[in-house]
Amino acid sequence: SKNIFHGDTSRTQSGKLPKRKVTKMFDQLLIKGKKALKSQSEVKESNESIENDLHELQALFNKTEFRRTCLLPIDEFKNLLNNLQNSIQIICDYYTTEGRRLQKEKKDHQYCHSYGNRLRKIREFKYEVSILRNLIHSSSFRVANNPFLLLDGKAGIGKSHLIGDVVSRRINKEHESIFLLGQHFVTEEYPWTQIFKRLQINSKSEDFLEKLNTRAEDSGKRIIIFIDAINEGKGILFWNDSIKSFISEIQKYK
Repeated sequence: SKNIFHGDTSRTQSGKLPKRKVTKMFDQLLIKGKKALKSQSEVKESNESIENDLHELQALFNKTEFRRTCLLPIDEFKNLLNNLQNSIQIICDYYTTEGRRLQKEKKDHQYCHSYGNRLRKIREFKYEVSILRNLIHSSSFRVANNPFLLLDGKAGIGKSHLIGDVVSRRINKEHESIFLLGQHFVTEEYPWTQIFKRLQINSKSEDFLEKLNTRAEDSGKRIIIFIDAINEGKGILFWNDSIKSFISEIQKYK
């Protein structure tokens, strides 16, 4: 079965990304980067490139708002981290090649490790860059900017229980949600028509979403729309044709 979450599923219940976790990862990257740069005198150009990218990355991080509906500059983060990765690889390749050259020239295996300490530091830095890159490329960041999630999986693995638990936790924290079940969609009418019948209200989708958006803004907390098992009931007959327009309507509102 399939389920829809529409809301800020990547952030905490208060509407914020876990900035403490992101900050810790970012701090580790800066620490490892500065340690690595101290000992890379032979690769000046790549060093300077890394220093510039770290400076820009720090400035970008400091101005990024990890809260509510603020968009995250994902592409900017990706570009800077990709630049860092490329420069790091150039340095790794240089020291690896030099180590092998010295080993061959001196005919002594120990020269293979002449740049071992420098390689270790730059690889530790490379690891931290990869950790942050993985986070930036993850669904957590993407869904923060495009707050829509389709949860797909085999029947019986706990999707409905997961949604129920999330809604319950939100209720306990006085966060509002709209929770609909797939079996409540009993006709082939457009989803909003059936939703309004189920909620027993007379409204148009634009008016409904505008009021919902205003309510969320006033409370300072996102309202999430959950639809469980969209392929149950009559849903299997109309969601394929309706889901894109349904989501597009909701995406007009923060």
